[in-house]
Amino acid sequence: MAFWSDLGGLDPKRQFKFKVTFNLLTSDAQFLAQYAKRPQFTISDGTKVEFLDKSFHFPGKVSWETVDIRFVDAVGANTNVSAATYQYLSRAGWIDPANTGGQNPDFGTVSKANAIIGTGGVVGIDVLDSQGNVVDGWTLNNAFITKVVLNDLDYAQEGILTATYTFRYDWASYNTP
Repeated sequence: MAFWSDLGGLDPKRQFKFKVTFNLLTSDAQFLAQYAKRPQFTISDGTKVEFLDKSFHFPGKVSWETVDIRFVDAVGANTNVSAATYQYLSRAGWIDPANTGGQNPDFGTVSKANAIIGTGGVVGIDVLDSQGNVVDGWTLNNAFITKVVLNDLDYAQEGILTATYTFRYDWASYNTP
């Protein structure tokens, strides 16, 4: 039975060697990624053309699926995922009803432009080799957060707190160093 090292330098990519980069509100925030889903796409079954006694099928549009990334909620000035998540809501355009002042409430809504500004618009998911060098990766373009799930508190558990972000994006680009 051959091992990877016996195959002439073949080194498989590992699930646990990756990093995620994006700017949530500021470029100096540092979050620890625990899990990242790589981009997936679907090509719709476009058009079916009947010609004489045959049927021909043509591909349709490409749709990119959402990507989930789980971050560790740590304590620190630039590592608090819970605080950054709440700040992201304001940056995206959500107005806390408790802060409207009562008499003349501010009106607004979340917009794509503001939501993209809040994330920096680009999310990078890079696969690393055993030395920590980037092997390849994906860039999520025009990315914004559509869902945040903060895990539950539980006296019976000793795990760490996490926040799972779901990112929607317009398209993904494959990158090599």
